[in-house]
Amino acid sequence: MEGIKAPIFSFSILTFIYFLAVSSICTLASSQTDTLSRNEKIGIGQTLVSSNKVFQLGFFTPGNSQNRYFGIFSEDYTVWVADRENPLSANSATLTIQDDGNLAVITGGGYIFWSTDVSIASNTTTAVLLDTGNLVLKEGNPRDSGRYIWQSFDHPTHALLPGMKVGINLRTKQTQTLKSWKNDNDPTPGNFEFGIDVDGLKQFFIYRRSIPHVRAVFWNGSAYDDTSRWFGHSFEFNYSVADSETEVYFTISHSSSAIHMLVMTPEGFLSYVKNQSSYISTRGWIGESDVCSVPGGCGEYSTCNVNNRPVCKCLPGFEKDEYNKCIRKTGVKCSGDDGLLVLKRVEMSEPPTYYTATEDEGECRERCLSSRCDCKAYAFFSNQRMFFNNKSRCTIWEDELKVIHEEEHTQEELVVGIPVAASDLIAGTLSSTFMLLNYNCHSFGLNVG
Repeated sequence: MEGIKAPIFSFSILTFIYFLAVSSICTLASSQTDTLSRNEKIGIGQTLVSSNKVFQLGFFTPGNSQNRYFGIFSEDYTVWVADRENPLSANSATLTIQDDGNLAVITGGGYIFWSTDVSIASNTTTAVLLDTGNLVLKEGNPRDSGRYIWQSFDHPTHALLPGMKVGINLRTKQTQTLKSWKNDNDPTPGNFEFGIDVDGLKQFFIYRRSIPHVRAVFWNGSAYDDTSRWFGHSFEFNYSVADSETEVYFTISHSSSAIHMLVMTPEGFLSYVKNQSSYISTRGWIGESDVCSVPGGCGEYSTCNVNNRPVCKCLPGFEKDEYNKCIRKTGVKCSGDDGLLVLKRVEMSEPPTYYTATEDEGECRERCLSSRCDCKAYAFFSNQRMFFNNKSRCTIWEDELKVIHEEEHTQEELVVGIPVAASDLIAGTLSSTFMLLNYNCHSFGLNVG
């Protein structure tokens, strides 16, 4: 029996949703059960069905592909795939609970195609497909709350359902990310990934081939300030970030009966999807037109503010050249004759050259200035919770700056200093975002507190 065949939806690129459509309801297991116990099997053409009849677990064939995969899907789309890089080539396979208690897909030839592969103290396990779309492996009675030995929500693929997490466990160092499909017919991981920056600031990026592509969410230690870059959309879900000693993660929630989720698309967009009464609504969330979240979107030594016109502006002491790039009006001499442009109410998402432990902003400033012309900028974060390493609150850039966001509503816990030629900075031309200091830190410009 062939797996489920899923035709392709056709949408414009801004609303394109690459979830794999299912042409009809799958052939269900005879009892339409949500539970798999020992000595029971699910074969090709059969499924586990959540008790609310929304989600199914079984084998499927995406779009016009000839490959078969194993995953979780609804009538309209796929939300989780067990082994994305290896399609099932066997003509027959079954889902079963092994003697060691693990849930596994076994081919007709006895090969273990996929397994939960966890250490289990007993073999009294059952698998349950919950109404949330979470596949769980439990010990004991499946109707008891019990302890989850394994759950699919800990291993997201391309879709973030309410209750799933994108982030990091600080004890185990295990991360959860969303990875796009290669295309609408191939669930193999594609070029884009939504996840947390684990090296420094607690911020979430859309990565392109492991390189930061778009900053999606920025954590300042107590709140998130990137809502101005969500294109004015009104979404029917809530997002939150947990920040504790054991984990940092992003999640979503909603109160309606419809299915809500975020999807990392093959085109690099983080899209919001709502499905209710067989109607799918998709809206772009992050990554579609947000120049301020794209590293280098405004070029070097410029600020970006989506509420300004023009959106991109050169910093004081810099001007546009014939190629429309911001360059220094006058080169710095790396001496006491230079000035220091200090920025407040800004955010920096460009990874620094290195972090260093300092106690205050003055010490951080001296670290930068003492390195002569190697230091292009420094930043000091007064809120320690913004970092994974609470001691490394001073950051140094030795490369040209590319990403500076103006943030009117930021909590002003970040100070950024950029060496500039004092002769090019006139106090009357500075906005409330900037102030000017000389290397000896005596104010001779506009000081904003």
